[in-house]
Amino acid sequence: MKKLLLILLCLPMIGFGQEKNKYAKDIEVSIDKFDGSSTWQSPTFGKGIMKLAIQPVKFIKIKKDGDVVIYLSLATKGAALNVGEKGAIILFTDGEKMEFPNAEIDADAGEGAYWEYSAFVRISDEQLDKFITKDLDDLRLYIYESFHNVTKKKRKQIKGWAQAIKEAE
Repeated sequence: MKKLLLILLCLPMIGFGQEKNKYAKDIEVSIDKFDGSSTWQSPTFGKGIMKLAIQPVKFIKIKKDGDVVIYLSLATKGAALNVGEKGAIILFTDGEKMEFPNAEIDADAGEGAYWEYSAFVRISDEQLDKFITKDLDDLRLYIYESFHNVTKKKRKQIKGWAQAIKEAE
């Protein structure tokens, strides 16, 4: 009886101190029925009132035949149309930059008078780790800076999604 009581008292402490990533639930997982590859993706759009707003940063992880590749999708808006341009820069609050000078920038018609710009680049595990350990400050695609105000909440989301993508198996 004493052992049972001791186990019951210690059981809640086992998980104590292990912080659960609440953003892991946002990651979508799909299995390709043709080639068996697995894909994990952070959200493309916001939630609630912002459900049509495109996320400025999205992570994608693909596992096929034991090989794992991680991609980063970036998005912003601009008032003028520019086609065939290149270059993406990510700034972190500590002043560090992550640059992709050859990233091709896609342009699509957006809402109202705006154009939506996006880039899709392959990133390394080390680059993914920067999104986990550092706070995003801003991003720029070609000449267009992020249209998002990168709030404390958004920084936590991005860190959480990056961590969940890293841990996805």
